Amino acid sequence: MARGKNVTLSTGTSHRARKRFGQNFLHEQSIIDRIIQSVTPVKTDHLVEIGPGKGALTRQLAASGAKLDCIELDRDLNFFLKRLA
Repeated sequence: MARGKNVTLSTGTSHRARKRFGQNFLHEQSIIDRIIQSVTPVKTDHLVEIGPGKGALTRQLAASGAKLDCIELDRDLNFFLKRLA
């Protein structure tokens, strides 16, 4: 996704990708699936996700039961991610 473009979050709200954060949002399901397959998270894992953005990976990582810490600098997205918890 090009920087500066609006994206629609799953809440239906719009978010503008911010150049200063270098935001590009992961949305291609086949790539998300490949990443999850390569990580193969399990309950005993402790994962740290840097820049979870819209939560494309976050949902599946959390569903694995692994302990997950997310670090997001964009306050708009941080608020959204807290709603996923």
